[in-house]
Amino acid sequence: MSGPENQMSDLEMAKRATEITTRFKTKSPLLENTYLDYQREWANLTWQGLEFETVCLAIRATEKNATFIKRVYAIKHMASERLIKNYHEVKSMLDDSRSGRVVSRERFKQLQSERNMLIELASAGLEEFRGDWKPRTRRRSKRKVLSKLPAGWREMMVANANPDHRLAIAVLMVTGCRPVELFRGVELERNAQGIRVTIPGAKVKENISRELSPKFVKNVDLDGRNLPVRTEFSTGQPFRRWYLPKIDLTDTIDVLMGKEDKLTVKIKNANSLTTYLRMLGKRLWPHLKEPVTAYVARHAAASDFKSSGSESGNLLLVSEGLGHSSARTASTYGSAPQGGGGMVAPEKIEISRPIRHERVPYRMKIGSHMRI
Repeated sequence: MSGPENQMSDLEMAKRATEITTRFKTKSPLLENTYLDYQREWANLTWQGLEFETVCLAIRATEKNATFIKRVYAIKHMASERLIKNYHEVKSMLDDSRSGRVVSRERFKQLQSERNMLIELASAGLEEFRGDWKPRTRRRSKRKVLSKLPAGWREMMVANANPDHRLAIAVLMVTGCRPVELFRGVELERNAQGIRVTIPGAKVKENISRELSPKFVKNVDLDGRNLPVRTEFSTGQPFRRWYLPKIDLTDTIDVLMGKEDKLTVKIKNANSLTTYLRMLGKRLWPHLKEPVTAYVARHAAASDFKSSGSESGNLLLVSEGLGHSSARTASTYGSAPQGGGGMVAPEKIEISRPIRHERVPYRMKIGSHMRI
């Protein structure tokens, strides 16, 4: 065993190692799923050893920036956690040595070597794990723009739009549809009940296979090991159909339809419409730093659905109206207070697929609990 001076040095080094962990302490305890994901990433990335370069090579084996960041956070968190355990074991061994009890020199040296590698992993920055890494600029929230727009802003945009875009923008403002869905063609049909709109879905994918989180599904084999479970599902709604609510903009759409009881509203280019909306918003509200886009209208429509006051004014209605297949997605769109009471949600919407209520597949929200 090392002499007293070296023993103290080892103890002080172990204490300093634990100081590193304070920079990665969570603001709140990790969710069970997040911790399980971190454990899985740690096992996959360190099975060949804890050497920094070896772990870096494993972390870099991804093209997705989000996956890279998730792996770095997993390594830093688990390395910090193991540093604390390392410190307590070193302290215990030093106490035993001072008390005259036999201590394993081999284990002590192993802890020293492991501690130094853990310190390097826990203290390295993102740019050290990948030299070409550059932080992305934070995306401006389109939902926050709503609070800065005046009441009746959607009516103002339609009224000030040029005749070529007016009907398409009116439909977009009422339904919250995507520009690409207008490119495919949104059908309007007038009858005794009002104006029925049929929207062809975008972002529709079939038979996606993903691994389920062990929190929701556990499949244990004879040895007691948790086996990965995969599920197949589809995203998006191939179409959605509903009657436009009875509001001023619906009357505007009725007038713009003229004598046609059935027509298809179609634009030539989705990007061109987005560019025009930005220009129109800048002209109407030059003080706004954030652009007014079609997705601001989607958030506004979601706000209307959430504040509709009917039994269906909930996340399910938001998912149906915006063309989602999961009720979980609706939580990221709009909020009830932002609706402003100026619009009314439809009472019933026809969709192609039932809305999924279960949290499948689980997606970890990375980095929300970490400080760097």
